[in-house]
Amino acid sequence: MSTELKLQKWVKWLEVIKSEVSDLAWSSSIYFDTREIIISNPVVNTGNRFYSWMNRNYVHATLMGIRRQLDTHRDAVSLVKLLTDMKGNYDFLTREQHLQLYSPEMKRIGNKTYDDLAGKSANVFPIEKIEENLQQLLEIERLHKDYVDRRIAHYDKKENIETIGTYQDLYDAVVVFEEIVVKYYLLLKATSIKLLPTPNYDWKNIFKQSWISNLSNLEVKDN
Repeated sequence: MSTELKLQKWVKWLEVIKSEVSDLAWSSSIYFDTREIIISNPVVNTGNRFYSWMNRNYVHATLMGIRRQLDTHRDAVSLVKLLTDMKGNYDFLTREQHLQLYSPEMKRIGNKTYDDLAGKSANVFPIEKIEENLQQLLEIERLHKDYVDRRIAHYDKKENIETIGTYQDLYDAVVVFEEIVVKYYLLLKATSIKLLPTPNYDWKNIFKQSWISNLSNLEVKDN
């Protein structure tokens, strides 16, 4: 495959991955903000099935999202496959190629950006940097994949399965995905992005409203 076609493929894959990781980042942000709201209010910070449901759904959805980015199957589009392909063709990621993404008057900024990404004296993106990111993904896989495959994707009768990591581990995995996507998006498209942009509204306003409009018709039960 020619350099141009290979780069086009990477950009196409990266757009798909960016969308999926952005969804993970939003989910993580909403979940932890909601937890903070609950923890900060002793009136609602009590045992409740709703919280169990919320926690379980967040964990399962996040683990499945992590699994997607670690998928190495033939037809999969994933972060680990993208980086593996880049590692095998790292010599396509040249300073010259990156500078082609800039107009003549912006070449100085392009050189500075490539310096920051690859190193000041580098004319080819170092394979070691890709390997470092792949190692990060392998660490995430080591922590989560066995549980996801045997308890969430499908239930395995095998009893000796390592438990998943902590909520912080899930949060950290999503942050790693974000950082990698932002880095290679800048390298391949000369565009700086945020996967968790500031919304133009406060989504938490819904918690300032009464959720039950007619309390008299509500059958109150214990948990």
